[in-house]
Amino acid sequence: MDGWTYDVLWQKAKLYMDRALSEDRDGPLFPFWAALALELLARATLAKVHPALLAEPDCILMAFGYDTGEKMAKSVMAKTVFLRCQKIVPDFGDTELKTSMSIVERRNEELHSGTLAFEEFPTRVWLSSFYRICKLLLTAQGQSLASFLGREEADAAETMIAASEKETLASVQKAIAVKKSEFEKLESSEQKRKHSIAETSSREFEDPSKRLETCPACGGRGAITGERVRAGAARLEGDSMYQDIAFLPTKFRCYSCDLELAGHAFLHAAGLGGQYSVTESYDPVQYYGEMFMENMAADAEAMYQNE
Repeated sequence: MDGWTYDVLWQKAKLYMDRALSEDRDGPLFPFWAALALELLARATLAKVHPALLAEPDCILMAFGYDTGEKMAKSVMAKTVFLRCQKIVPDFGDTELKTSMSIVERRNEELHSGTLAFEEFPTRVWLSSFYRICKLLLTAQGQSLASFLGREEADAAETMIAASEKETLASVQKAIAVKKSEFEKLESSEQKRKHSIAETSSREFEDPSKRLETCPACGGRGAITGERVRAGAARLEGDSMYQDIAFLPTKFRCYSCDLELAGHAFLHAAGLGGQYSVTESYDPVQYYGEMFMENMAADAEAMYQNE
């Protein structure tokens, strides 16, 4: 299992990234080696928590160092790696998952078919997103772009990330300005009517991740929905179980002016990107099942006998 340790994966990811950076930026080998480095970087992120996160279910014991005979250790596929990164890497959402998998799938096409998948893959369509994803993974490891890319390339990467964020901000600001202008052209009575309808509609909208927010365009009521990040410890209060679920916001819809934003980067640019918690409640029997009732009965019996 030595090949699953953090240091080994981290060093190999750096090695492949170094190979990528030594290639012609307009050639096919630059994105090819970068694609290999990305998966290794993601695997290193999981290994930083524990190598068991890389193991197939029947190899968990091996990941903890137990001898299971001659059986070969099997690690999870790339998609599972990035799905698990969603759970442990802050701000790694569906957009990052889709981008990562599109790069990995292109690599698979290159390796497993006669297609020259990286022959026409200019940096303008992928590199800034690639660097942004790398930065998220590196931050989760306690590393930096400089430690992964070198200082000069890291400076260029930060510039590209910032430019991408500026483009997103400009796009969001334009969308907000358009909806604000349209709403302000309405009669005052119509604005009030739409706000009233929005209050009702937003409350009636059902989604486990729903959070009501004020629209940045018209000041009406809108709803944020998001991706589940993690669940807190369950607690018993009275006759119910409660659990705080953390979400990463990924969508916003205003019910007054119809402003819609999709993707965490766009919500972040609109000032709506902070993680939030929603408290869910459960019936204790539903939460614990029969085990809860059996434990309660056993505890009651023990108390009765001790009296």
